[in-house]
Amino acid sequence: MKAQQISPSTPPPPAPEIPAAPAELPPAPPEPVFDPLHAEKSMEVGTFYLKKGNYDAAIDRFMDATRFPAQASQALEAAGEAYEKKHEPAVRSSLTKNISKSSPVPRTRRK
Repeated sequence: MKAQQISPSTPPPPAPEIPAAPAELPPAPPEPVFDPLHAEKSMEVGTFYLKKGNYDAAIDRFMDATRFPAQASQALEAAGEAYEKKHEPAVRSSLTKNISKSSPVPRTRRK
């Protein structure tokens, strides 16, 4: 049998397909840990932003504080106030209607 000659202008055969690696799932967010200092600090910073008129930043900080049970009702109330000042009272009512009347932390109006 005679060896087949390959012309230099002949393209190489296609490379075998390598299966794509499965897409990695993003890491799960860490579980909240009881940290009263972090919750209190988030409330303080949120209040600062609220007084400065930066309502989006205040809402972010207040929502961060809701992860900690000790500050949850106060944080929801404060976030609702920020939404109201942002002229979104419907969001405020949806946040604050979930606050239980028997909450261990008394509901107070922030000034």
